[in-house]
Amino acid sequence: YIRDLESTGSSEGAKNILLTGNMGTGKTAYASALLQGVITRSLASRVSDENDLALKGGLSVLFISEPSLIQAITATWGHGATEKTKDLIDRLATKSILCIDDVGATVTTQTHLLDAYAAIIDERYKRKLPTIITSNLSHEDIRLSIGARSADRLMEKNRIIIANFDWNGYRGGQLGTNEVEM
Repeated sequence: YIRDLESTGSSEGAKNILLTGNMGTGKTAYASALLQGVITRSLASRVSDENDLALKGGLSVLFISEPSLIQAITATWGHGATEKTKDLIDRLATKSILCIDDVGATVTTQTHLLDAYAAIIDERYKRKLPTIITSNLSHEDIRLSIGARSADRLMEKNRIIIANFDWNGYRGGQLGTNEVEM
């Protein structure tokens, strides 16, 4: 995946990635390592001056947690907002790779939030830019969290890689009682 992005110098047409599974299994770490790999290779192959990040060849990434994304969306609604909803959507829609971490961690039924989510995914879909999502939800339950329209675009056939992290978490969920400090 990273080599393909590096060789083309663009993320246009790259597949979306959905990392699902149990808490503490490394989904966030994996997504972070993937993005770091993209940045490192992009910088190494396109930068003549290692201190000049502006020469990175156009591959820009954004990693944001769903709670932070929802906070950013709702912050655009106030009268004193520093960024308008449309501007936020445009900013997120143009990133070479957008990673939304912990999708489904925040339960919301606000139509405006789901509409903003749909707009972000839809714009990225139109631009053929990849979105990476990590979630404890199954890929079927993602549809409930981000909406059917967004899920349909995100999980288009032959445009997504789905990896299920279905093992026990690394943060101690399987520790015996004598291994936990009280």
